[in-house]
Amino acid sequence: MKKNILAIACGIIFSLCLFIFLEFFAHSLLNSALPAGGPPAVPMKGPLLAKYKFALPTSLAMKIKTPPHYKAQRFGMKPDPSYFHFYRKQMINDLTSAQPNFRGLIRGVLPNKEEIYKIKVSTDENGYRIWPEGPKNLTKRKKHIIFMGCSYTWGAAINDSETFISKINASTKETTAYNRGFMGEGPTDTLKKIRTLHLIDHISQPQGIAAYVFMYDHIKRALGAMSVIGRWHTFPTVAEEIEPGKFETYQRFDQTRPLWTFFMQLLSKSNILQYYSVDFPILTYSHFQWFARLIKNIETEYYVRYGKNNQFVFIFFPERPYFTAPLKAALEEQHIQYLDYTHEWAPDALVGEAGLIEYDGHPTAKVHKVFADMLIQDLHIK
Repeated sequence: MKKNILAIACGIIFSLCLFIFLEFFAHSLLNSALPAGGPPAVPMKGPLLAKYKFALPTSLAMKIKTPPHYKAQRFGMKPDPSYFHFYRKQMINDLTSAQPNFRGLIRGVLPNKEEIYKIKVSTDENGYRIWPEGPKNLTKRKKHIIFMGCSYTWGAAINDSETFISKINASTKETTAYNRGFMGEGPTDTLKKIRTLHLIDHISQPQGIAAYVFMYDHIKRALGAMSVIGRWHTFPTVAEEIEPGKFETYQRFDQTRPLWTFFMQLLSKSNILQYYSVDFPILTYSHFQWFARLIKNIETEYYVRYGKNNQFVFIFFPERPYFTAPLKAALEEQHIQYLDYTHEWAPDALVGEAGLIEYDGHPTAKVHKVFADMLIQDLHIK
């Protein structure tokens, strides 16, 4: 009996020692994966190709295997206090709300105080981003196009005038583009804001288009994945399918599912899981089907307000096709229209003027301009 207990104790101690060793080994590999100064600047090789394709040799694209957002995060780029003054957590149905009627500058700085960007930011009376110096006749135009999404839609790290939404407003005469993007959010937050904060209400024009702008992380945000809750310390809105195809939104994950949040935060600290890019839950096709039904609820909310004679479209932001194939199949099952701009040589494969902002991980102004041109052409925006 004593021998069995001793053997079990030795096994447990050995397993712990092995686990600690592997954790330290993985930690050393993570730290040596990139230079100490930050993610490498990948130069753009060649001009933009025809039909808005981004030119990047395959050999160079393969050097960045994981989404660069994680690399940017690891090197600690954080906005200075002016950002938090602008974009704050307000107790409005536990949803993030930006400061209304804001006019000012927001800086992005590294821990060593090096400035990465300084951008001009303006919001309207509801906290939605606008371009005050842009066209003055927006409310008098005939049609609307409402863009919902995250920081890619909002225009993180670029000026008011440089977002793809501002570019559309500057290039068209009959349609007003509305920015309904918010930093760090996903479709569950969007659905709740539509229902409780009138996200897409009070639009001057009754006719037009609503578009949900997707980037790969939105599925994980909707599911409350380990990479979102643990590594990014972001707590999206919880959404549950209370009956087939019908979703209800609740409070954030840290409030509604504290046990899940605790374990995701705990597991996210593992260097082994980080090194092998392990995330939970492990995605299956049923997750993409669930996600497509969630998007269908956003579409339905738009049609309830503006009628089915308008158009709803799901847009894949120009990035590499991480989840494109299964998600497109799931969207087709729900009869959701989509535009697919994913490509192996997309902007998120490089850092620099035609890709992502170095140390930050958001698309540059040039990417927004090209994206605007694509949307104007493919959605026939006039």
